[in-house]
Parts: sequence; C-alpha cells; structure tokens
Amino acid sequence: MAGVPLLNGFLSKEMFFAETVFIETDHWVSIVLPLAATIAGMFSVAYSLCFTADVYFGPKAVDLPRKPHEPPHWMRVPVELLVLICLVVGIFPAWAVGEFLNAAALPVVGGNLPAFSLAVWHGINTPLVMSVVALLGGIVLYAALHWLRKQGVLSDSRPLLFQLNGKRIFENLIARLTLLARNTRRLLSTQHLQWQMLWLVLLALGAGVLPLWIRGLELGNRANLPLSPAFVLLWTIGGLCALGAAWKAKYHRMASLIMLGGAGLCTCITFLWFSAPDLALTQLVVEVVTTVLILLGLRWLPKRDKSLRIPALSTELAARARRLRDLLIALAAGGSVGWLAFAMMSRPFPESTSTFS
Repeated sequence: MAGVPLLNGFLSKEMFFAETVFIETDHWVSIVLPLAATIAGMFSVAYSLCFTADVYFGPKAVDLPRKPHEPPHWMRVPVELLVLICLVVGIFPAWAVGEFLNAAALPVVGGNLPAFSLAVWHGINTPLVMSVVALLGGIVLYAALHWLRKQGVLSDSRPLLFQLNGKRIFENLIARLTLLARNTRRLLSTQHLQWQMLWLVLLALGAGVLPLWIRGLELGNRANLPLSPAFVLLWTIGGLCALGAAWKAKYHRMASLIMLGGAGLCTCITFLWFSAPDLALTQLVVEVVTTVLILLGLRWLPKRDKSLRIPALSTELAARARRLRDLLIALAAGGSVGWLAFAMMSRPFPESTSTFS
C-alpha cells in the first residue's frame, strides 16, 4: 500500500517527496510544492485504505448469485510473487533494483549518474516527516469519511460532486467526440480520390511551410562534399523515371510501372551511396512487393477503349490545367522536403542520439 514502510511504495513516495523538497526554485514554490505533495499523499493513503480495509475487513456481501470460494493455489502464485517483490524492494532496495536502475538510467543521462541513495533509512529528515504526515493524515481522512458515512452525512441522496458518475461522463464525452468527428468528415470529405489526395498534400505542405515561414530556415556552415558526376547522373535518371511514370500513368500503365521501378532502384542505390545498406534492402523489398501487387491489380483494370469520343476542347484544356496544377504542387512539395533535408544536413550535429548506446 502507498506510504507503508518496508514496501516499495514507501520508498518511491519518499523519493518523490525528496524531489519536491530539495528542488532549487522560487521561495513560494519551495513551500507550496511539498505541501501539495503531502496532501496528495494523504489522499493516496485514504483511497488505498478504501481498497484494502473496506474489501478485506468490511461487511460481508450478501444476496450474491454464486457463493464465493478461495481460488486455486496456482491462481494466487502471481499475486504472491508481486507481494514478495514489493517486500524485497522495500526492505533491500539497493540489492534488489540498484543494478537495474543504473543500467536503465545511464543511457538516459549520457554520462555519470548523479548521486542517489537507495536505502530504507536516511535518518530523520523532511521527506520522512512528510511521509509520516501523509500516512497519519490519510488514516485520519479515511476514518473521518467512514464516520460520516455511518452518521448518514454521506448518503445516496448527497448532491453536487458526489452525484457525478465518471463512467457516464466518459462515455458521453467519447460519444460526442465520435459524433463531431463523423459530422466533420461528412462536411470535409468527398467521394473523389483525387480531391482527397490534393487536400492531404496541401495541408501537409502548409503545416510544414508555416513554421519555416515564421521562424525561417537558412543553410548551415557545414562544408559541402565534392559533387560526384556519377551521383548527378544517377539522380537525373531517377528524376526522369519519376516524371515519365507520372506522365504515362493514365494510358500506358506497364511503361509507367517500369519507370516507377527505375526510380525506386535509383533510391536503393542512393541509400547504398550514403552507407545505409539496411534502408537499401528495405527499399528493395518494398519495391519488389509493390511492383508485384500493382501488376496483380493491373489485370483487373479495364483496358483502354480507343473508340471513345474525343473530349471537347474545353474539357481538354481543363484536364491540362489540372495536370499543370498537380505538377506545380508536386514540385513545391518535393522541393520543400529537399530544401529541408539539405538545410538540416548542412548543419553540424555535435549531439546525437547515436551517442546514447
């Protein structure tokens, strides 16, 4: 139970109290924070007593549909093991969890661990006094609530806060959020896939451009590597394959798929060029699987009917304008991501997550 000596909850709560006491901050925070922590500890002890005292020492349940009985021994073993762990950690914390704590905290701090002590007794200090006050205050609070319940002050007809049903409030909130999401989807969605993709790309582009427009993004001072003609040729081929795939995707699906595979192959070679064989293998597997799936899907698509009437000039001009719009949006999105990647790679990285290993 929380706050009971010789249990792991007492050790963790005392460490929490110590952090609120020895923190270096303003004077009023150094007073309010330990006081709030002590009051929270009192409530923690009170509701823990409600779980234990009322369940194990309260009145026996009557009018049950079935007669309760003790569970089998092996069903109690997991609970007994947890109780044993709570006792071992609470009595011998340094021996039980000291090495595990060092192994978990060392990669987080990235260096030497700060001084800390895992012990049951640290002498009479402020965190111990806070723990004792929280324990005694929680017992008094539980006894007062128990007495008020016996006196009938806290009955089923009590108003205001005690009549609130948390489950009903939660379910009502979830239902309203679901209804709001459904209405919003009906308002903003469309049956046309092209419009859905258009708005998705525009929203993603706006979300990425807005913070850069406000804060700005300039190139770093990291020295550039010499440009390789082979790498330029590789990306030129990949770019032409991507443009060809987009240009031929409507009427020449097989040729578009072949050029799409060429762009993917250039991406794999690029990963290998920058010493990322794991990404190259992943990209290669994804390319093969995607190509096979698209080939399976192409056989079910209707073939091109050359006997269809030639569209009117206005319809053809509208289609060309739409394709030009999509081309400009694609260039803006690709150019923005490329600029962002180049701006990040032009900066030095003195601190990286790779050092925490």
